[in-house]
Amino acid sequence: MEKDNSNTPDNTAADVAPATDSIPSVGQPVTTPQSTVAEPAQSVQPVAEKTAANPGLIILQWLTYAFWGWTVLALSFLTATVVSNYVTGSDSSSFSAYAIAAVLVLLPISFVCDSFYSKREPAKKVGAEVWVMVIHAVLFALFAIGALITAVFSVVALLTSSGNSDGVVVTLVSALIIAGFYGLTFLRTLNPARITWLRRGYRFIMLATVGVLAIVGIVGPAAQARLTRDDRLISDNISTVSSQISTYADNNQKLPESLEALNLSGDAGELIDRRLVVFEPKGKVVTSDPSLSSDTNLRSSSVVDQYRVDTHWRYQLCVNYKKDQTSRYGSYSYSDSVNADSEGYGTYVTADQHPAGRVCYKLRTGY
Repeated sequence: MEKDNSNTPDNTAADVAPATDSIPSVGQPVTTPQSTVAEPAQSVQPVAEKTAANPGLIILQWLTYAFWGWTVLALSFLTATVVSNYVTGSDSSSFSAYAIAAVLVLLPISFVCDSFYSKREPAKKVGAEVWVMVIHAVLFALFAIGALITAVFSVVALLTSSGNSDGVVVTLVSALIIAGFYGLTFLRTLNPARITWLRRGYRFIMLATVGVLAIVGIVGPAAQARLTRDDRLISDNISTVSSQISTYADNNQKLPESLEALNLSGDAGELIDRRLVVFEPKGKVVTSDPSLSSDTNLRSSSVVDQYRVDTHWRYQLCVNYKKDQTSRYGSYSYSDSVNADSEGYGTYVTADQHPAGRVCYKLRTGY
């Protein structure tokens, strides 16, 4: 019995020792090293999702910037034509019509693309989004700086020029407005966090600007285009009519009885069909050059009659212009002054400038 009592404490100590060794292993899963490893594993997954490239969003971003760039470019042409029309009164109807059509097509596309993109546009761009933003921002900044340089040159020209400055004023005003367009588009591309209203407000600023310029362009250059349609038809084709009259006279040795005998087609034919030109024959004129006939060498030549006697026919082409079209110096040019004879009959028409009302071009056959 004594041996059994003496062995009991030894066995108890042996049993307690393994129990004490197992306590750390049981508590080990809740120690600090394992908890610090588990927390980063949970925080890494959302970061990877945020930085992942979204091809659809990048394409939408590119389209938004690109369409805004094309819209501003068309808007720049519209601005220049409208300012030119109101400052100088020049006929810029053809350019303004194309510019109005371009902005009316491009603006809705740009507006819709920007509306979708702004809803998903990240506050901080990464990866390919940064490159798309940088490329377009640099282009818009270069155009804005170029417009500002043009404006500065115009100011210098105004200070140093002594002639008519209407054209310089047009350039100055247009350049300043265009610089504002590109500067605002540059800011929209960067989308700075401090300007919170720009993402949404830019679309409506452009919508209002395009609306105002389109209305002004329609009321101004476009309305003038309809008013002066016949004027432009006359000035662009009356030289063709004159040329065909000279050809007819050379082939038939007489003037045509009427312009319908010329059988013209296209715009020149429309000019005759609508009776926008009145043909007035003035008769045949024969002139001689005495300096040639007094030269004995030329007198014996077989070509003396060809150069000594000049036969041509005089006539007038009369038209009615609804609006005057002057040069920048306020002068008019009705016919060629170089080939005009002593009575003012020229060989062809230059109808780029003309007064309003009835104008008769004094012409003669020959070249």
